[in-house]
Amino acid sequence: MKTPTSLPPVDLAGNPDLFPNTGIALATRVLADRVNWLAVADDILPWEPALTKVRALGMHWLGRLPATFSLCNQLKDHAWSREDAWIEIGVLAAKRRAMSATYRAQTIDTTLYEQPVRAFVYHSSALDKKKEHTLQRAITREAQTVEKLAKKLAKQVFHCVEDAATASDQQVRTAKIQWHDITPTMTEQVVLRRPRGRQKAGGEPTPITLYTVQWHWTAPDADRIQQARERQSTFILTTSDQTSDAATALRAYKAQDQDEHGFRWMKSPIHLTAFFLEKPERVVGLGYVLLLALQFARFMRAAVRQAMADQPPLALPDGRKISNPSERVILDALRTLWVERREVGDVEWYQWTHVKPHVWRILEMLRVPIEHRFQWDESG
Repeated sequence: MKTPTSLPPVDLAGNPDLFPNTGIALATRVLADRVNWLAVADDILPWEPALTKVRALGMHWLGRLPATFSLCNQLKDHAWSREDAWIEIGVLAAKRRAMSATYRAQTIDTTLYEQPVRAFVYHSSALDKKKEHTLQRAITREAQTVEKLAKKLAKQVFHCVEDAATASDQQVRTAKIQWHDITPTMTEQVVLRRPRGRQKAGGEPTPITLYTVQWHWTAPDADRIQQARERQSTFILTTSDQTSDAATALRAYKAQDQDEHGFRWMKSPIHLTAFFLEKPERVVGLGYVLLLALQFARFMRAAVRQAMADQPPLALPDGRKISNPSERVILDALRTLWVERREVGDVEWYQWTHVKPHVWRILEMLRVPIEHRFQWDESG
């Protein structure tokens, strides 16, 4: 089975009839003699309205399970309770570097909206910098909160130990202290309290026992922080394809960056100049034309890369040798083609000329014959 990277995804962003206000990537999977379509997206997809539309189209779907779903925490807890169930996937990056993340996964069959789904719990060796910063910031803020509450609580006095302990526990629950271990200490203090009004002759003040609370806390240890990092480095993908495996699903999900790169390239002013469209339907039409153009460029790239799997790298005129040419490399090469008008007798046509060696190879890999002719249409 070919992986989704053999035929790159195309983004159907902004299609109001399919998925409002979201971009859904379609990754092609070639199976035997037919093509199936797999809808791939982030955490917008595993919501019931989107899943209903995907199922109506007869497609399988793959999406990241939102962290706000209770099922997400349940699956994470279940996975971390089975340390021996992790399966190593390894590095997905084509060019392995020292900092390349390695992945391991667990496969869990469950249900979502009363429909059977396959969930993949992934653990990455590289914690996202943003999540690392968020984790450290949460610990720092909690330390400041604990210090502030400790000072506030130390100023309060209680008439019994039970009231002091209850107030301490309530402060911990209200502030949601989870990183620091707090040990409350009750301090007993005897004070003399005189009754109100004029004192009687020989009257003595009444001794009263009061209590104060002193907090002693410890910062989270390294093991606890490491466990939090591992949980932060865990994410879940769910799919309706019961035959999918963890490695294939992860590659399909990671292939979404190709869509972002494609749209960034397509929206470049070098390729798309500014112009004015008045009617909204024309803007929508232009969007579909651009999507078709991007998809055509993607299929050209896929065909060239597939043909180069067992061939030497492509030698470019600037001296570079490329094994996986991008859309831009292919289109830049095709732009060097000349189209000349030819005629023999009453027959006229246009034909490619000045074909350079690397362009010749690209045309062969695209299965376009170099002698291809554009027949002249007398009707204009």
